[in-house]
Amino acid sequence: MRRPLLLVSLCLVLFGGAFAGPADAAPTQSASVGAVVGELAPIVEGQRVQGSAPIDLDRLRGRVVVLDFWATWCGPCAFVMPQLDALQREHDAQGLTVVGLSDEAPDVVRRHLSARPVGFTIASGAGDTLQRYAVRGIPTMIVIDRVGKVRLVETGADLTQVRATVRTLLAERP
Repeated sequence: MRRPLLLVSLCLVLFGGAFAGPADAAPTQSASVGAVVGELAPIVEGQRVQGSAPIDLDRLRGRVVVLDFWATWCGPCAFVMPQLDALQREHDAQGLTVVGLSDEAPDVVRRHLSARPVGFTIASGAGDTLQRYAVRGIPTMIVIDRVGKVRLVETGADLTQVRATVRTLLAERP
């Protein structure tokens, strides 16, 4: 009976623990590491392989930022990326920047993007950043406000909360 346990574990990773507890439960985070809602976002590092937005969050202050932690082999990530691309195009002028972060090698990421292009900035080699943000499943999106505070941590392929949070933050003034 290992298969049901494997399927439950896979669902928890793919759907962000939606089956593990109440929908309004606060994300559990380590006190010493991770993206904690309401606190300043940890440092982001990676090698830009596409796009023009800075990878450095200090240089993105004044903009709302969505960090998308993803991998080339992840089906839900491939599903989410065109939606994030559309969100970026729709709200760029209002101050939104989407940055995709993968821990894979630049050539692997470039090959993937040649088959599945998106317009937002993508960085590879971001393994330290994944650890710093305590990413436990992908895709994971971190929404950061204009002053650099984490406002949402969302794992899974449903972008409803991400979209709503982005719209709310874009309407706010620092």
